[in-house]
Amino acid sequence: NRLADSQVQQLAHRFSPLGGGDSGSRFRPGRGFQNMKLIVGIDEIEGLRGMSLKLLGIMRFLEMYPEQRNSIVIKQIGVRLDSRPDDYLSTTNEVNKLIARINKRYGRKIIEYEERSSICLNERLALLKAADIFLVTPVRGGLNMLPFEYVLARNDDPGCLILSEFSACSRVLNGALRINPFGTDQLAKTIEQALNMSEAERRARRARDMNFIDNHSLYLWSKRIIKDIVDAHQAESESLVRLGFGLSCGRAGLTKKSDKVFQPLDEVLLSKSYNTSKKRVFFLD
Repeated sequence: NRLADSQVQQLAHRFSPLGGGDSGSRFRPGRGFQNMKLIVGIDEIEGLRGMSLKLLGIMRFLEMYPEQRNSIVIKQIGVRLDSRPDDYLSTTNEVNKLIARINKRYGRKIIEYEERSSICLNERLALLKAADIFLVTPVRGGLNMLPFEYVLARNDDPGCLILSEFSACSRVLNGALRINPFGTDQLAKTIEQALNMSEAERRARRARDMNFIDNHSLYLWSKRIIKDIVDAHQAESESLVRLGFGLSCGRAGLTKKSDKVFQPLDEVLLSKSYNTSKKRVFFLD
């Protein structure tokens, strides 16, 4: 039942570190790239996935660390979506322009970009197995299983996972390097950190992530979701209370009807006290 014992874990052992196995050969770096570090990204082509921010961060990295320009190659997979065609068109146009700009500036194909309708498990694992760094930079992201697959795929020689702090899995994969995708300098420095990370640190970080994966089965995950749904149901003994902050701002929360701790804010009294006070301090939690 555990993720570590799933099909992902079983298939991960079938691929060699440079993408051998059933389908790994199509993802091997081209001739002349064998001794380079491979940075991989797999993203759906939509604005919220942060592909453009990723590319801007890579561009900044190449500017800040010119000595690394001939030591890396980036493989980016873009997965087309059937929904939101306007978002797809604007995103793919921006991504293609940035990639062309980077490759032209440095005179070689630093970024190999491939747009696809899907990528199957075998192909994903072959690519993830080959990746020294897996880069995930959404500006808002829900459940994404790819970072978990990367941790599992690199079972012999751990790589380095760079995760956006806005990705849901960054809360549980504590071995990842967290970044804010809007901070291009931070992303550039983090890529440099990942490239120079010792094997001992990479193994220690993977062990932290595997601790979570090994102890959280799909059954347990489903059970917790059901419990959250049940807990969200408003019981008869509870009431919804709005805690006002004045100026039409506030928040809502559940409280027991017998609980006198939470009291609605007296906006008239607050306004009067604010206007008559000489010194004002706001504490925002």
